[in-house]
Amino acid sequence: PDFVFLGVRNGEHVFIYNSIEEIPETVYKALSTVRDDPDLGRRLRRFILDDHTYEHRINKAFDQLRMAGMLNA
Repeated sequence: PDFVFLGVRNGEHVFIYNSIEEIPETVYKALSTVRDDPDLGRRLRRFILDDHTYEHRINKAFDQLRMAGMLNA
């Protein structure tokens, strides 16, 4: 999936790894981020509430239909 298009940021909303060997380092980064950023929980909650409502999702679906030329409104 295109995380950037969805507004999902690596290192804040998700922690991406490309191989099994990268998992321990990725987990360490995630834990460090949570420990070092006391405001992270509030921002993540706001991200979920603002950008992942039914209204937001239907608007994204309409945007996709417009970009595909299937909806002219």
